[in-house]
Parts: sequence; structure tokens; C-alpha cells
Amino acid sequence: MNQASPRLDADVGSAATRGGGYAWYVVAVLTLFYILSFVDRQILNLLVDPIRAHYGLSDTQISLLQGLSFVFFYSTLGVPIAWLADRSHRRNIIVVGVVFWSLMTAMCGLAPTFLLLFLYRMGVGAGEAALVPAAYSMFSDYFGKEDLGRATSFFQAGGFFGAGLAMMVGGAAVAAAQSLDIVAAIGLAPWQSVFLLVGIPGLLLAPLLFTIREPVRYDGARLADGTAPTLAETLAFVRSRRACLGSIFVGFSLLCMVGYSSLAWLPSFLIRTHGLTPAQAGFSYGAVFCIFSTLGVISGGAVAARLLRRGVNDAALVAALFSAAGLLPSMAVLPFIESVPLLMVAIAASTFFVCLPFGIAPAAIASLTPNRLRAQVSSVYIFLLNVIGLAVGATLVALVTDYYFADADQVGASLAIVGCSATLLAAIVLAWGRPHLRNAMTAR
Repeated sequence: MNQASPRLDADVGSAATRGGGYAWYVVAVLTLFYILSFVDRQILNLLVDPIRAHYGLSDTQISLLQGLSFVFFYSTLGVPIAWLADRSHRRNIIVVGVVFWSLMTAMCGLAPTFLLLFLYRMGVGAGEAALVPAAYSMFSDYFGKEDLGRATSFFQAGGFFGAGLAMMVGGAAVAAAQSLDIVAAIGLAPWQSVFLLVGIPGLLLAPLLFTIREPVRYDGARLADGTAPTLAETLAFVRSRRACLGSIFVGFSLLCMVGYSSLAWLPSFLIRTHGLTPAQAGFSYGAVFCIFSTLGVISGGAVAARLLRRGVNDAALVAALFSAAGLLPSMAVLPFIESVPLLMVAIAASTFFVCLPFGIAPAAIASLTPNRLRAQVSSVYIFLLNVIGLAVGATLVALVTDYYFADADQVGASLAIVGCSATLLAAIVLAWGRPHLRNAMTAR
């Protein structure tokens, strides 16, 4: 292209501008697309019963659409995409991902069979795999360690906000689609039109990404001989820090299981057990999730920053243990509450606590990891987070419902059983990891 571009990119994120206004603009733009990614990812959870009826599926089969189909490529492609992010232009990787996942979301509304819907959901996961590793890598170059936690927490809050927004928008879209004659005229069910509608914004907004410039890489993006780091080097580093990184990876993945299981099945719990319509369930749960997930993840970042200023090196795990302590009782009471307003209070509490630590982990991982390996190590974290949290969590709840209770109306009890069990295991892992993280942070 032109000779000025490399110089311009090299100036972005320089020591004088790190953490400045443009850096926060980058965070805002990428957070917008993270919100869109969660809308496209989570919209299916509000459409469980109409999809179930359309294809004649069980809850377990639905859970494969919620979890396994999305996670398959989202997780497996995360590592090679992060490998590219450590070597090439991260902004362009994100552009390709946004366009692809938006197209695949729209195609979900046109799938004539369960198998094709499964494959299109795999495509959504493949596209979304591009965003998070590249974004985390860029943030570590746009911000110093003092502000990195705030930046990642803001980004994570966007994802949680998007998950809630998916419920609200989805409920409204289903209600609107039922009243539009054009939907019936083109032979689509209301739930199918929702997929088409939520896929379009990503395509329309993709050009906004070209306002983001690639930052200079800090701490040595390449090795002394000019070569880029290999996957073997990344895995060797993870093994060398297996106690502290392992406690973060596994402990947070188990907490993530609770969060994703709730997103997957709480709408169905509200509809089946408490008689809400999809629009009512979407608006009620979506509004609660938007508010309390955002408050939770931002509060977690603030708590961790305060602990770090006081010299608490294992702040990430301390905050996660606090999360588990609040999450356990709020999940346990869900199937026993008959009043919908009281139930929403319990859901608000569980949402706040389950989301509280998730802006902290990426900053802790970045602090433990050399710059040239951050995208790849982050991709390992994301892989486990999604395999354990999303694929396993949603399906475990469905298996308990289908094979233990054999009653679709008992999904609330299934959610409580899986949620409480995962939270207890997470607390054990996190407590075990505290001294290992303290030692690793002290030795840096």
C-alpha cells in the first residue's frame, strides 16, 4: 500500500499514548462487536421451545445446539487463530471473523434440518473464535499493566451485556415476527426470522473496524532471531506454570459452567415452570442480566485492582472465591421460589456473582505471560472455558432433566444441581491455587 502505514501503526500504543483516549476508543469498538457476538451466540437460548417443536428434539439435542455445535470450532480454532494473531495483523483477523459469524447466524434461520442448523451454529463459533484472542493481545499493547484489568473488564462487561441484550431483543423480535404478514408470506416461522434479523447488524457495522489501527507489540513480539513463537513453546510455558495457570483455567471454567448453563436454561425455566411468554422471559431475564452481569464484572475488576494495590498478588483467585461464596446459595434456592419477583431477585444475585470474576482472569493471565505468547495462552484459557463451561454445562443440565427427572418441567431443579456442584468444585480448585499464584506473581 503506502509507506506511511507501518510508521503510523508503530506510533499507535507507544509509551506516550498507551492507555490514552484512542486506546479506549479501540476498547469501545471491540466491545461493541463482542456485544454483537453474544447476541448472535445466545439468541438460540430464547428460542428453545419453538426450535424443539419444529425439529422434534429433546432437551439433550437442544443442548448440543447450545453448546457442542458452537464450541467445536470456537474452541478448536481459537489456538491456530491466536497463533496467527501473534504473527500477523490482528485487526484484519477480527474483520474476517465478524463477517463470517454474522453470515452464519443469518443462515441458522434458513436451515431446513437439524443437521444443517447444527453446522451453521458451528460456523458461528468458527467466526467468533477470531475476536477474543486478538482483542486481548491488542489490549496488552494498548495499555500498561495498571490499566489492563480495567480494559479487559470493560470488554468482558460488553459480552455479558450482549448476552442479556440477546434475550431482550430476541423476545421482542419473536413477538414482532408473529404479527408480521411478510414472515408468513416467505414461509418462515417467527423464530427463523429472528436469526436473520440479528445476523444483519454485524455485516452493516463491520466497516467500523477499519478505524482501528494495529498497535506496536511490547515485550518482544518475536524471538531474538526474528522468528515467531511456536505452539510447542506456548504449551511448554503453560506446563511451567501449570499450578497457577491450571487453577485459573479449571476454577474459572467451572464457574463459567454455571453462567453458561443459566443462560442456556433459565429462559426455559421461566417459560415452562412459571408460565412466562418468550417475550416476557426475554425482557425480564435479559434486563436483569444486562444490569447485574455488567455490575458484577466491573465490580470484580475494581475489587481486584484494590486488592493488587494492597499487595494481594492472588487477587484474581480471591475475587473468584468471593464469587463462589455468593453464587452457591443463590443457585440453590432457584427451584424452590414460587413468586416470579422473588425469583428474579435470586437470578439477579446469581448473575452478579457468577459474572464478577471474569474480567479479572485475562489480566492475571496476561501478567503471568510474555507478550509474544499472550494470544496463544489466552486461547488455551478460552478453549477450556468454553469446552467445560458451555459445551459440558448446557448438556449436563439437559441430561439431568431428560434422564434423571424425565420431566422437562424440572429444568430448574436440574440447573440448581449442576450449578451448585460446579460451584463447590470451583471453590476447591481456586483455594488450592492461591499459594501457587502468589509465588508466580512474586517471582515475575
